[in-house]
Order: sequence, then C-alpha cells, then structure tokens
Amino acid sequence: MGGHLVIITSQQEMDFLKAKGEDHWIGLTDAQEEGKWRWVDNTPLTDPNFWGPRQPDNYKGYDPDGENCVMITRGEWNDRSCGVSFKRICEKKI
Repeated sequence: MGGHLVIITSQQEMDFLKAKGEDHWIGLTDAQEEGKWRWVDNTPLTDPNFWGPRQPDNYKGYDPDGENCVMITRGEWNDRSCGVSFKRICEKKI
C-alpha cells in the first residue's frame, strides 16, 4: 500500500503518537547490527529519541536474539523481540 512503519523525527510527532494511548510498533530496529539503531529507510537514529528509563536493554528473556525492534509503550520507546504481536503505526507520503 506504499507505506512503512513510522519514522519519528520530532517531539510533535511523538506527542501525536503518544496520544493514541496504545502499544504500537514503530520503524526502528538494530537487527542488522546490535546497538546501531536504524529507521526502516536505513537512516541512523539521531535526536530526538524517546527511550524509556533503562532502554534499550536488549533483554533476552523471550528471544535468544534479544530485542531488536522498537515499540511505543506508556508514551516511551521500548526495545522488544520482533516476534511479539502488537499494532503498528504506519505512514506514507501523500
């Protein structure tokens, strides 16, 4: 359909997404190289970033590969195992 998981580039975008009030995947991952966070368009993560406390933590409790995808939960970013089922926030150019 021409879209992709959302890329967050401003506080204004983050505020809009936080207002949704649910857990959602966003388009940020370190699946290619651990600790090197990149957006779905392959641009590196720079400021702003909205990690929650002690995140990203790469917790391996659910997946031996760790947590390589990012979701918004409680209005903050949290790394999670990519295999967990959540809603997604997508965007496309108009």
